[in-house]
Amino acid sequence: MARLQDLHAKAVDLRDRANAQARGSGPKWGMIALVFGLPIVAGVLANLVLHSILLSILIAVAVLVVLVMVLSKNAPASTRPGTRAWEAKLTAELLDRVIVQRTAEQMEMQHAPKRERLDREIAFLKQQLAENQAVWASQDPSPGKGYVGFTPYDGP
Repeated sequence: MARLQDLHAKAVDLRDRANAQARGSGPKWGMIALVFGLPIVAGVLANLVLHSILLSILIAVAVLVVLVMVLSKNAPASTRPGTRAWEAKLTAELLDRVIVQRTAEQMEMQHAPKRERLDREIAFLKQQLAENQAVWASQDPSPGKGYVGFTPYDGP
């Protein structure tokens, strides 16, 4: 009974954490107003000054492009495709799923040599997971290797 209560307390704690994260991850209205409002204002002002709808639309689009370029440079490296941090984030998520799968296979395995091989494979994958999590945490903005993936275990 105590174990069930402990599991229930952990489930409630995880639910509360997920709810707290969901509340904090909503839309950033100031950012939305900046990205969409500023180009609209620039377009309207250009139309008033130039009396040309075509030029005002072009100016609004140009302001939008400049804003997106400026704001994307300030974004964390793990959100910009092509950076080492972005590739490491996706690879870490992939490795995490594979490790969970291999661990489940290991639990069901009855044959001792195959279970030992799975132990070595899981340790190998966990090492890569730790390396990718370190790169992700460092937010390395340098160019990545060009793909998302990990080195499979090919040992005995």
